[in-house]
Amino acid sequence: MIKAVLFDLDGVLVNSEVVKHLVIKDFIEEKGYDIDHRLFFKLIGSHSTLNTWDEIFDQIDDQIIDQKTFREEFAQYSKPIIANIDFGTYRMPYIEETLKMLKGQGIKLACASSSNLEYIYHLLEQCKIKEYFDVIVTGDDFTLSKPDPEIYLHCASALRVKPEQCLVIEDSPFGIQAGRSAGMVVVAIKEHYFGLDQSHADVMIDSYLELIEMFEDNKNVLSLSLAK
Repeated sequence: MIKAVLFDLDGVLVNSEVVKHLVIKDFIEEKGYDIDHRLFFKLIGSHSTLNTWDEIFDQIDDQIIDQKTFREEFAQYSKPIIANIDFGTYRMPYIEETLKMLKGQGIKLACASSSNLEYIYHLLEQCKIKEYFDVIVTGDDFTLSKPDPEIYLHCASALRVKPEQCLVIEDSPFGIQAGRSAGMVVVAIKEHYFGLDQSHADVMIDSYLELIEMFEDNKNVLSLSLAK
């Protein structure tokens, strides 16, 4: 029986990953750098403790630009743009209806993101859904980041439920692996822009309406945790 649902943030509660990537794409084009913007797809679901930026720049000629300069220039370019985005307009369809339904069924809720806490709170407040979550945690609080399961195991402990009683909602391969390694059921929100590998999720859904139906029909995606 599922007693808690644990949500990632970017790409799960709010469609922010595409928005932020388009800022990178615009930056590259504006600067005229001969760099394939798709290399930066690797950042999806990543954390600063991983070597993702190194992996990206291993594929970029340092005669075009070095990583340090790129990141400094991009930070200066993107900071005012990101600050002025109303992420509430990119809230995932039916997410508030889903959160209300889960709360109505007595399900405990957590938001577990690799992003920093200030950013997490900012997006949740813009989307007007922060009050639904019993626990909100950032990957910065843990020694190991996704795909390590530490963040999700912490959520289970904080909510006082067993890992096998938790359902994880994710989109990135890192997050999916973290949820599965924690021994939890993993539902992936299908993603169509980045081409992420979501094949290791237990269930894939196109819309939160499907998740609402699963709970309301007592299908307990849920029983899948016992079938793994």
